[in-house]
Amino acid sequence: MMETFSLYPVEWGLSVGALAVYGVLTFLAFTVASTLGIGGPLILLPALMLTFSPAESVAMLVPAMLVNNMAKILLFGKYIRWRPAALMAATALPAALAGAMLTGRVPSKLIQLAVAVMILLALASRYVFRHSVEVRAGGLILWGIPTGFISGLSGTAGPPMAIAMKGYGLSLEPFVATTACMQACLQLIRLPAYCSQQLLGEHLWSLAILLALCTLPAVFAGRQLLRKMKPQRFRLSLDLLLLLVGISLFIKALGIQL
Repeated sequence: MMETFSLYPVEWGLSVGALAVYGVLTFLAFTVASTLGIGGPLILLPALMLTFSPAESVAMLVPAMLVNNMAKILLFGKYIRWRPAALMAATALPAALAGAMLTGRVPSKLIQLAVAVMILLALASRYVFRHSVEVRAGGLILWGIPTGFISGLSGTAGPPMAIAMKGYGLSLEPFVATTACMQACLQLIRLPAYCSQQLLGEHLWSLAILLALCTLPAVFAGRQLLRKMKPQRFRLSLDLLLLLVGISLFIKALGIQL
């Protein structure tokens, strides 16, 4: 009996149309991430969870985030601020490993609510109480603990890291480059932990690599957009993205139906 030829593993459970949608969505999500430094996983993760389990979706995003961040490091490497990256990494990396080993055991709604509250409090401090969040060297070390732990549990450290690095005074290329460096380190820590728990099975690796390849052109698109941005516009765009993410996580955590 003649075998049916397929362009991709049937275990994915996806049609060609669905693959195309995921590819385009990955490109758009990581164009945002390459422009503002964060946002890619937060946009793509809900779409992946329509087909895969939350734990599988988190694990599947790691290769895509790693490839995207490594590409950003190559393009923006000269802008990396090593001191804040090292200070945060000192506590974020071990916390990320601990969080990754607990993936799937901590209620996802609890994580979503914690991140949402953190974002909304930071934005309220700036725009309601007119007091900008300022983070010094010691604050970066302390901030690394929740940043790493949330990264290991939920697959993204973007929002808490963005608050810390913005509070430290980074903007535009230094912000994007330094957060890319930090996030790449976190992903290298988390990936073995996810694999050891068999969250990223053989049938998901090829799809994860396909998503990772879709992030590469997004880096170049993001660089062109970033070059045209002024510092004030960058900060406002980042705050707007954080606000949308915070509200979205808050709604999901409370189970509100819209």
